[in-house]
Amino acid sequence: MANTYIKEFEDWLLMGSWHVDTACKILAGFFPTIIEAGVYPYSADQLKQISNGKAPTDAQQKEYRRIYALFKSDQHNWADAGADGKRLFPQSNLNIMESTVRPCHAIDWAASKRIQPVWLDEARKEDFPVDMPQSEPVKEKPESPKELTNRMRLIGVLADMLKDENIAHENKKNADAIATYIADNYAPGVGNKGIGKDTVEKILGKAKALLEDEEIIQKPKK
Repeated sequence: MANTYIKEFEDWLLMGSWHVDTACKILAGFFPTIIEAGVYPYSADQLKQISNGKAPTDAQQKEYRRIYALFKSDQHNWADAGADGKRLFPQSNLNIMESTVRPCHAIDWAASKRIQPVWLDEARKEDFPVDMPQSEPVKEKPESPKELTNRMRLIGVLADMLKDENIAHENKKNADAIATYIADNYAPGVGNKGIGKDTVEKILGKAKALLEDEEIIQKPKK
């Protein structure tokens, strides 16, 4: 972040939580140069502008008080968690001055109030963790050899059923009827080489969902 007074501010961007009061100062464009635990409140000579390292201006102090008032007046779910499962407010109590907030949540909240810190774009460019973490996409479990074998068995059974003119039409109306018919007529035999009803229903359900997602068949109207 070459365009800002960053060497002392970088540590704040790497911290896991900020005092709510400190967060409001940072959102207003200045920060405490002291980061030791338990040092609070800060004296005037311990505060510097993020942009140039000088003392905060009167306008920045006024903006800090405005941001703090907005934060204090808002409704916050103190027990809420982000997409990564970590609490948005790691430590909190009824006294807002003694509460901590994750930087990503403070920045996300600021955006909801149309507050855009001047240093934010540069922090993103430098890959500091300033945005709310996104939840990891659920990875589909690879199908086991047994599931693939059962799928091939079902394809074979359905092909055999289509050729059999003796199978009543009503047995082909829906997945449950098909699964029941297969369980009655193609049940697991010696060595468990057949295919059971639960297996059929599971495979047909996945197949139907796939066809609906690809819009090959229409989803039922609710």
